Amino acid sequence: MPARPAETVPSARRPRGDLLIRRAELSDFPALADLYLAVRRSTFAWLPASLFQREDFFRDTQGECVWVAVHDRRIIGFASVYLESAFLHSLYIAEDAQGSGIGSSLLDHV
Repeated sequence: MPARPAETVPSARRPRGDLLIRRAELSDFPALADLYLAVRRSTFAWLPASLFQREDFFRDTQGECVWVAVHDRRIIGFASVYLESAFLHSLYIAEDAQGSGIGSSLLDHV
């Protein structure tokens, strides 16, 4: 299903219990960059960790709509969508939250 235009998407909703999915705010970006770096280094463990930098997040999500999953005031996942072509570019979940339905909740939202 294509992403809905930004102005028609609710700014936040709670799909499960105390999980909040909302649009990323500028103040979220440092935590998002940390999450992006940690998951990439863990997932691509056969590559040198030095290939991945925190700044990659800012470059790789430029011009995209980013949604965050927040639990207990902690960002535990995010999805980034390039709205012009309704393309889901990124879906990242913190290692300790993987397998708990966070990714599915983000996909349902975007």
